[in-house]
Amino acid sequence: MPIAPLRDVAHGADAPALGALFELLEQRLDSLLPNADTAPQELHRAMRHAIFSGGKRLRPRLLLLVASACTPDNWDSDQIEVALLAGCAIELIHCASLVHDDLPSFDDSPLRRGQPTVHMAFGESTAILAGDALLIQAFQILAGAPPSRAPQALELIAWLAKATGSMEGIIGGQSLENAAMTDGESVAELDRYHAMKTAALFRLAAEAGARIAGAADPTSWGEVGLSMGMAFQLADDLSDVHANERGLGKPIGRDEALGRPNAVLRVGSDAVRARLIALLDTARDQISELTNHAKALHALLDKIKAYGASFAHG
Repeated sequence: MPIAPLRDVAHGADAPALGALFELLEQRLDSLLPNADTAPQELHRAMRHAIFSGGKRLRPRLLLLVASACTPDNWDSDQIEVALLAGCAIELIHCASLVHDDLPSFDDSPLRRGQPTVHMAFGESTAILAGDALLIQAFQILAGAPPSRAPQALELIAWLAKATGSMEGIIGGQSLENAAMTDGESVAELDRYHAMKTAALFRLAAEAGARIAGAADPTSWGEVGLSMGMAFQLADDLSDVHANERGLGKPIGRDEALGRPNAVLRVGSDAVRARLIALLDTARDQISELTNHAKALHALLDKIKAYGASFAHG
């Protein structure tokens, strides 16, 4: 299964090929999750609700775009499969974090992506279990990688655990969010929180895509993901302050109401917008130094910039 057409898509020649890869990602997510009719049905319906509720798939798409920009002329089918499995695992971790983030003990949000959150649709206890099950399922997915890629899959499992865990990952970031309710936070602490809770998975996605493709400098690709993830979180902070709830699909003003860390509340909207643009410019420069096949990645940067700019006049 050659991937040369995907290289063409990465620099703008053959759009259907990359679109087909994204469709494969959706198919893998569907096939890797338990069927809604499989016992315990309520739990499995809740898990599927969390995954198939209109997410943008930014993190797995970033992985696939980086892989396409870095790949040699041909990939074998096992490389493609590892990339898809890694993308699915990252998306499950991300969605699990949203399920837990929406719980009454955290943000107590009734809506996510314009739909009832998992705890509103299925109850709090089922939502907790669904988030837990998605976390476990992510690691199970990577453990099922093709035998020829077993060493690489083992590395990916370790990186995924790091990006999910307490010291550098989203679970630690959630803990920092809770501590900020009573302790306050400096700008440096806010950056650390953003890097852990949001940018860790972006960084992992970019570095994993580069490593799967055999890139010469995957760590530098991780820095690209970090810049993108930090920018995306700043856009999210802007949305919580300035967005329209109907358009955003979830409640706004929750950070201020709950005492959550938010860069806009800390340093102001103008400073946040300026830093968001600077981070995306940095990512663009980093990408240009790493590959000549960057059109699709630049388009993703433009989408994040447009997302942030949509709140510029809130």
